[in-house]
Amino acid sequence: MRRLFLPLIVAVAVTASASDLDREALALARNSYLLEAERANAEAEKAAARAENVLEGPEAEFEYKFAPAGEKDRWGFSIGQSFEFPGVYGARRRANRLREGAFEQLYRRDLLDKTYEAKLALIRYYEAQETIEVIKTAYANTDSLAVRYRQALERGETTILEVKKIEIQLFDMHRRMTDASNELDAALAALEVLSGKGETHVPAARPLEAPELMSLEHYRSGMVENNPELAYNSLMSDVENAGMKVARMSSLPSFRLAYVHDFEENMHFNGFGVGITLPSWSSRSKTAEARARAFAAEQILEDSRVRAAAELSSAYAAASRLRKVYDESSRLVSADDYGHYLKVALDAGRITLFTYFTEYNDYLDAKLSLINLKGDYVRAEAALSKYSTDINAE
Repeated sequence: MRRLFLPLIVAVAVTASASDLDREALALARNSYLLEAERANAEAEKAAARAENVLEGPEAEFEYKFAPAGEKDRWGFSIGQSFEFPGVYGARRRANRLREGAFEQLYRRDLLDKTYEAKLALIRYYEAQETIEVIKTAYANTDSLAVRYRQALERGETTILEVKKIEIQLFDMHRRMTDASNELDAALAALEVLSGKGETHVPAARPLEAPELMSLEHYRSGMVENNPELAYNSLMSDVENAGMKVARMSSLPSFRLAYVHDFEENMHFNGFGVGITLPSWSSRSKTAEARARAFAAEQILEDSRVRAAAELSSAYAAASRLRKVYDESSRLVSADDYGHYLKVALDAGRITLFTYFTEYNDYLDAKLSLINLKGDYVRAEAALSKYSTDINAE
């Protein structure tokens, strides 16, 4: 296996338990450039919503009138302020508070999605490392046989066919090692991308642990209580309902108050002006639009609830099947005694070299399949426990 090197990589020893996977994945997610961009976009949306609820700037007006010859010119100016009907700003402020809460849920959603993505990358890394360790052991066993049989060939105690068989087996081991190393490279590249503005933390190589599968109710509770997508849709439904009130109140008249100063006939006049803007003809349509948006938001919320519940049930059924197969298979395959017994039988002459490699390859395939099966289960459980991740943990 070739030596792997990546810039800005720091090796750290962490265990492969579920909680440590969550912590490491969360640390990676928080360094994401895209997540920082989403946070900035959320702040921009909040600022834009607040800007819409601020009084417009004061209006200044100046006029100068030229009089006929021998008469005094006239001039005047006014400074006024326009504002909407009382109560509109309060209604819009309440809607904005709900909207800001929705933006926070969008950020939480993106953080959980990025954490889940990082967790999958870490699982891939552990799986590749464990695969490499199994292949390295198999390669070492085969290489030791190659040394023995080459020496036996020199003594005339075996045939060139058996030596060639071992060399072919070594080639196959090398191919397997190359594939596993490429997979490890890809996992490391994914970790480096996820690290973003931070350093790439490469966990120490160790077997991936399969977390316990909790009850369906446990995962359902986590999804209902901590699913930011549902929380966002719920808040947006409230936002659109609050928007109906804003639309109705915005259709009421708006006003303008102004201070007026005029100069005529060598005299200064001070006073005030009052203006009123009557509702637009489109106000009824705007209210209807807001009502339709509120109804649509409610339907989206209900759809997201039904969809999330269905997807959770399906994912739990798949994870349960994977866990059952993994538990049954691990008892048969995980122990290393089968390879030892094959070696003893070969040395005792009870089986031929060709039978040994046929059986050993089947055993090796079973061990590698078990690692893949475990990875599939851990990924399935990670999807179920996505909303159980404590994103407030340090």
